[in-house]
Amino acid sequence: MKRLLLLVLALLLATGALSSCARVEDDEAKAIVADLLDRAYHLNVIYYGEGLPYDEDERYQGNYYYVAEDAPYRVRNDLLVETKAVFSKSMANDIIKTYFDGTASLGVPIYARYITGESGYLTVLKDYDSAVDKVYKYDTTKIEIKRNKKNEIKATVPAIIPEGDTTSPFEIEVIITYSEDLGGWRIDSPTY
Repeated sequence: MKRLLLLVLALLLATGALSSCARVEDDEAKAIVADLLDRAYHLNVIYYGEGLPYDEDERYQGNYYYVAEDAPYRVRNDLLVETKAVFSKSMANDIIKTYFDGTASLGVPIYARYITGESGYLTVLKDYDSAVDKVYKYDTTKIEIKRNKKNEIKATVPAIIPEGDTTSPFEIEVIITYSEDLGGWRIDSPTY
C-alpha cells in the first residue's frame, strides 16, 4: 500500500512539474510575445528614450528634477516591479543597476538617470545622454514564431518605422523565457 501511495505521489509531482513548464501553443506564444513587447516599449522609452517627464519647477539637486505629477511612474518601486515583470532577472538587474545606480565606462562615471528624492518620489537627470538613438515600437500583429519549446520562445517582429524616418525597415529577434521562480514569461533579449 505504501508503494502504491508513493508511486501515485511521484506521478502527481512529476505531472505538476511538467505541466508548469510545458510548451505553449503558437497562438498563445504570439500573445505572450505581444504583451511583453508592448509593455517593454513603454519601459524602453523610460530607460533608453525620452525618459520620464519631469517638472522644471521642482528641482531636487544638481540637474535632477522631480518627475511630473502625471508621469506613469513616480515611485521607484513601482517602476522596478514593472521592469522585473517584463524582463528576465539578469536583464532587469542590469537595467536597474545602470539607470538607478549609475555606472562607469572607461573610468568615467555615468550618473544614474533616476534617483529617489527626499520626498520619496523619483527624480530625473535632466540632461541624460542616452546611448540609444531611437526607441522603436514593434508591429505585434506580425509576430513570427521561429522556435517554441519548453521554457523558451524565439520570435521575430518587424519595427514600426514612423513616417518621415529614413531608417530602413528591420525586425528584431526576441527571446522570451519562462522563469519558474518568477512564475511567468520574461523577455531575455534587447528590444530597443
